Amino acid sequence: MIRLLDDETINKIAAGEVIERPASVVKELVENSIDAGARRVVIEVRGSGREFMRVTDDGCGMTRDDAVLAFERHATSKIVHAGDLFSISTLGFRGEALPSIASVARVELLTRPAASPSAVGTRVEIEGGRRVQVADAGAPPGTTVTVRDLFFNTPARLKYLRSDATEFQRVCDIVMRLALAHPEVAIKFSRDGHQVLTSPGRGDHMAAIAASFGTGVAKSLIRFAAGESRMEIMGFVGRPDFSRARRDAQCFFVNGRSIWSAVLQRAVDNALGRLIPQGRHAVAFIWLNVDPSCVDVNVHPTKREVKFEDEAGVYRMVFNAIHSAVQSFTATPSITAPGTRVSISDDSGRDIYRAGQGYTARQGYATGRLLERPAAGGTRRAANEAPELDAGYIAAGHVRDAAANVTDAGVDTRGLARLVEGDVTIDVLAQFKMSYIVAEAGDALVLIDQHAAHERVIYEGLLERRLRGGPELHESPTQPLLIPIPIPVTPVIAAFFEDNKNRDEFRKMGFDLEPFGRDSLLLRAVPAILGRFPGGGASEAVVDAIQSLGDHEMVETMAAGARDQLAPRLERFAAQVACKAAIKAGIMLAAEEMRQLVADLLLCRDPYSCPHGRPTLIRFELDGIEKSFRRR
Repeated sequence: MIRLLDDETINKIAAGEVIERPASVVKELVENSIDAGARRVVIEVRGSGREFMRVTDDGCGMTRDDAVLAFERHATSKIVHAGDLFSISTLGFRGEALPSIASVARVELLTRPAASPSAVGTRVEIEGGRRVQVADAGAPPGTTVTVRDLFFNTPARLKYLRSDATEFQRVCDIVMRLALAHPEVAIKFSRDGHQVLTSPGRGDHMAAIAASFGTGVAKSLIRFAAGESRMEIMGFVGRPDFSRARRDAQCFFVNGRSIWSAVLQRAVDNALGRLIPQGRHAVAFIWLNVDPSCVDVNVHPTKREVKFEDEAGVYRMVFNAIHSAVQSFTATPSITAPGTRVSISDDSGRDIYRAGQGYTARQGYATGRLLERPAAGGTRRAANEAPELDAGYIAAGHVRDAAANVTDAGVDTRGLARLVEGDVTIDVLAQFKMSYIVAEAGDALVLIDQHAAHERVIYEGLLERRLRGGPELHESPTQPLLIPIPIPVTPVIAAFFEDNKNRDEFRKMGFDLEPFGRDSLLLRAVPAILGRFPGGGASEAVVDAIQSLGDHEMVETMAAGARDQLAPRLERFAAQVACKAAIKAGIMLAAEEMRQLVADLLLCRDPYSCPHGRPTLIRFELDGIEKSFRRR
């Protein structure tokens, strides 16, 4: 028999979708406060929050009639008709939160309109969905909602809650994200009378990050911003050396709403993927302001996920903004003394020395000049001056030739690398454990990981031929294979290489590949750069990388309007080839080979890390060494 459910049962079903745990209650109540125009919100919990939660705000408050009506299902002040669902600008809009909470807890609401001249407000008490009392009561302007004994009437729900510590941590996470989403709102959060978090409410995003994640995280961030007619983004991304094992420090916000987004995660990962070690994740805080008509927030019961009208456009904007912000950043571990904590410094200091005039394959080490980070607001220079290269720096000995190449190509030359005073001698001394090159650079001892260094050299050498965005730092002619190598692949990958445009992208890097039947390719040539040093398997590296191309990635790339996603796929391919083909640890190198490798590394635009984010070199300061020997 089919029957209509009573209101109490309906409310409990709805509560199961909206209210999962104490953190859900805090989220819904604080979002209501923000929608009410609150500038100050106070959150109090006891224990995990299940026994007691209270949210107090200084928002607009409610009249007596509205306070009673607020506990009815789908009663809301946020929307009027169905058309409003396509341009939602508030955090709440369904009218489900308060009735859902009240159906599974004991709730007291105390409110008074901010514009009311009277000091008397309204108190409403609800217990398990039943109205217990509505009465006049003294109240400050705004609204206070107290929730006690969550799930007291649904004991089956209690067994799904985790430990008090875990549930409280989830409350903390929600409060932190709300503070970040709305830095203009002062939020105070306490547990058992002890202050947990205080957000100043000055509208300062960095201050909100420091309050939520600590000053250590805030100091590691690089700011970025971008905008179009219907979308603007602003955010911060952590330095590549400041990554985490989990994504807990990736926070995304759309129109003031904290969300989870696979599109934004992918944009962050791809923009920083070659600078961060595998298994690690970037720190990222991103705020998007999007025309409400271009994003659907009504696709998830808790509104945690949204649907963008133009996901590809969102991806491009975020990827490009982050990539531009971090592309010139480089970091090198600097070890001052054994047993001390590793510190990170970048090109703004004198932490790592770049080879200048000569450290080339023919000249070995020589005296050069330091390179300094470009000043803001650079202008185009003459052909005989150092070119502006957004992607990084170039060695002093190659500046003039590079400038001529860039100018002839008509490339925009903003952001000039400036040469500054200070001579530094780079000298290769020895090989340690057949894995590390020992070199002297001024008053420092430098250890270079030969495998990571060669990875970086190959990676940049492959991509430069394709990108043609700067000087050819590594000559990389193509080496035809005496006997072409057949490569078994899936039909999807074979179909991808049937397109001449796709094959041309690989040919620009030096790989001559052509279809060979329905499920195989023929490798006819590889870049000569892959075979310059012993210990690498050029052909095997290419075969492995081709076979590792994902079918779903190729399908996405072949899809209409998705060709812009080819570049990160080629970068991943180049990184995998570089890893497989690079000199392995345990390979002995002759002195000239070590000098050659160091020369090539120092000519890279980013010589400080391999394509997977591991450091290529570390520096031991003379001061730290002398302190270890107690000379100072």
